[in-house]
Amino acid sequence: MRGKPGGAMASNGAQLALDANSTSTQGSAILWRNQHVAGWQVESDPFAANTHDFCLLFDYSTSQCVAYVNPQDKFMFGATGPTGSLASRTQDFQIKQDTNGDSALVVNRATDTAPAGYLLDLESATLSQPLFRVDATGTVVAGSWNDGGSMTVGPLSATTGAFSGNVTGTTAAFSGAVNLGAASTAGGAAINSTAARVGGQSGTLFSSSSFTAGQCLSGGVSFSSGVAIGMAVAVNPETVPPAGLVWNAVIDAANHVTLRVCNATAATIAWSSGAVWDVRVLP
Repeated sequence: MRGKPGGAMASNGAQLALDANSTSTQGSAILWRNQHVAGWQVESDPFAANTHDFCLLFDYSTSQCVAYVNPQDKFMFGATGPTGSLASRTQDFQIKQDTNGDSALVVNRATDTAPAGYLLDLESATLSQPLFRVDATGTVVAGSWNDGGSMTVGPLSATTGAFSGNVTGTTAAFSGAVNLGAASTAGGAAINSTAARVGGQSGTLFSSSSFTAGQCLSGGVSFSSGVAIGMAVAVNPETVPPAGLVWNAVIDAANHVTLRVCNATAATIAWSSGAVWDVRVLP
């Protein structure tokens, strides 16, 4: 097979033409046989649908087109013709990185003017439920992993960007240390920008004390810092006091809590052991 005679020309390629002569199909084929037994075939209109389809690899042992292309479906692997897909293969489809530093798989969008659609779309078996989607702007589509499974990622970081949106879960949990910024909130309350809870403990107070009817005795707990008038305070004895005693606490000065225990009965109450008191101060 050679180009037109008469010497080399700027455009003078060789041609091999298979010219069918049918009014109902467009099928033409090249067959590879062994002792008249067909093994592989390359053919146009492989499904006799009178369409502009082309089978790159027709396997006669299974009577299936395993590599198919047309202008609408582009290139597809499959066992059922035009409806085939990569998933129709009996083996996993593996894409290997060519060399270290290269990208193993590159998908670039059609336009930067008004990008739309999905660069990555993982679907359920029936193509009726998105499992994971990345749109043409590079954003993971919120709620696209909605099959009840989980999503595991490595460290999240941003040099000049920011993470936005909500992370929610019925029983979601973060493992390991979580470093929260100054503007973070927990349950709607600010953290890292609001003073933390301050805790303290007294020595043994009111041991060998005798409370006459209606009498109140006082003790105090001092703090080094973090306690101011206007904060809330809660106290609790570590051992159960005698019946009839009631108590309250108040921040009466910076970094100081006064504890008052009163006899609410008409009789004298003796408290031989006293108690250690736990104090909690909330901003």
